[in-house]
Amino acid sequence: MNLYSADPQTLAAFFEVVGAGVVVFDVRGSREVALLCTNSAFRSMYGLDGSSSLPSPLDDMFDEHARQCAAQRMPTDFEHPLGNGEQWLRVRMIPAFAAQDGEAVRIFATAMDITAKRRLERALQLAHARLSAIVDSSYEGIITVDTDQRIRTVNQAACRIFGYREEELVDQPLDILIPERFRPQHPSYVRQFQASDDNARPMESRVEISGRRKDGKEFMAEITLAKISVGKRTEFTAFIRDISEHMRLLDELHLRASTDPLTGLNNRRHMTEEAEKELARAQRFSHPTTSILIDLDDFKRINDTHGHQTGDQVLRQAAKICRRQVRRSDIIARWGGEEFLLLLPETDMAGAMHMAERIQNELHGLRSRLPELGGQPVTASIGIAAFRGEGDGFEAMVHRADEAMYAAKHGGKNQIVTTD
Repeated sequence: MNLYSADPQTLAAFFEVVGAGVVVFDVRGSREVALLCTNSAFRSMYGLDGSSSLPSPLDDMFDEHARQCAAQRMPTDFEHPLGNGEQWLRVRMIPAFAAQDGEAVRIFATAMDITAKRRLERALQLAHARLSAIVDSSYEGIITVDTDQRIRTVNQAACRIFGYREEELVDQPLDILIPERFRPQHPSYVRQFQASDDNARPMESRVEISGRRKDGKEFMAEITLAKISVGKRTEFTAFIRDISEHMRLLDELHLRASTDPLTGLNNRRHMTEEAEKELARAQRFSHPTTSILIDLDDFKRINDTHGHQTGDQVLRQAAKICRRQVRRSDIIARWGGEEFLLLLPETDMAGAMHMAERIQNELHGLRSRLPELGGQPVTASIGIAAFRGEGDGFEAMVHRADEAMYAAKHGGKNQIVTTD
């Protein structure tokens, strides 16, 4: 059968066995589009009653595409909804040309119901929009990289954390977000993760996790890695939290919990914790360790005579004097109201006595350095005790230093007394 010249009835019978909807137009001569035939599948799609005409606006739409197909002499594809848009069709028009002059004489159009495809596309678009909204509203920075360690996607939180715009990060190497000292080790870590059976891995176990902002500044980060398969490729997603402020607050809380707020020295609790560790080392290696307990003489009289502000100033200056005399390995604390305790590892009684004397001499100088004292002297009664090794402890050693300090008080103050 010649599809270009067959009569409409023959064409209709031929296309009746085709599963797709088929409609044939005549476009010869004046280029007016004339409907030749349709098959039942086409009429069923469009809800037609078997008549030879197409209702408007369906008629106008097909006429326009048919004329375009004939004029361009090439296939034309388009999609359009039916009714209220719940059903969608894809139409493909193919021109047929006359053998004599090569002009288009007929247009053969096939229609396929693509409603399920359109619904799936809408569902995917909605899911993608929902996922994008969730990702972009996330407090955590989210970055996806490929196996070549190039950034594929970033969310807005990641842009804020690192100080970049999205277009400045996509397709860039991940190295720009990693401090230089960590870059050499990072690829091997990723390869190890890729080869493992883990699908997600937190990175808190590393000694230090830092990110690098656009301005070059580093920040402490908490990172969890996940890997997914995209086709035959593996991609990695990093969930990043900037915890620099969190770490700063923790440091501040730790400082407040371990530090005397007036003098900045260790407080009593922190001193006890550190001293127990130091004495354990001293016992293990049989190293000498001594303690010095300093009590400022007549401190109540300073407060009563010159006021608590002057008393606080004396305490702060006394703390500075002790700091200047101790070594980095020594531990110093404000032990009580006007008491200071020093723990001196690797120091015998003679060394502790020399340090106590230097501190005492500097305290004497406060009389001239603090005009608010009105010439009143600042002295201290000092007791020194040594760690006796196995069977001894921090509490017992401090008790002996305390007894020596009271002996200095009772002996006339402004003295240094040692225990046996």
